[in-house]
Amino acid sequence: MDEKTFKKLLAEQTKVITQEMDKRFSAQDNRIDTRFVEQDKNIAKTMDTRFAEQSKGLVKTMDDRFVEQNKKVDKRFKEQETTIDTQLEEQDILMQQYVGALGENYQASLKAALEVYTPLLVLPEKVRNLEETLQEVKQVGEITLEHVAQLTENQTVTNVTLQHYEERIKVLER
Repeated sequence: MDEKTFKKLLAEQTKVITQEMDKRFSAQDNRIDTRFVEQDKNIAKTMDTRFAEQSKGLVKTMDDRFVEQNKKVDKRFKEQETTIDTQLEEQDILMQQYVGALGENYQASLKAALEVYTPLLVLPEKVRNLEETLQEVKQVGEITLEHVAQLTENQTVTNVTLQHYEERIKVLER
């Protein structure tokens, strides 16, 4: 075999080897790209699942706290309402006694009047307590609105992250 034929065969073999190597590298590159895309999808899916679980937990916790606060406020409100009703009944009885005492003796009438009006001086404080209870209910509602805003912000961050991964997947698929 002469040198010219040898070089020609060598060039052909080099070309065949180069083509074969290119095919193998291309196939391996495609497998790597496929794995990377699958991993990105799995990561995005895992993040979605975790976010959904955390969101459910946070919403449940917020709901539980809100229900607890409402129960406490309702209990206090009912207690105060019962106390006021009892006081009104007592005052009604005292008023009846007062009217009866007017006919008997003027001194006794003054004493009964003091007994009737002294508890009335406490009523403004009871009304103030009711106003404070209503203010607490309003604060619980505001806290709940803040938690909802925080959930919305977390969802926005997740959406941006998902969009980033989707763009990376599209780039890799090209």
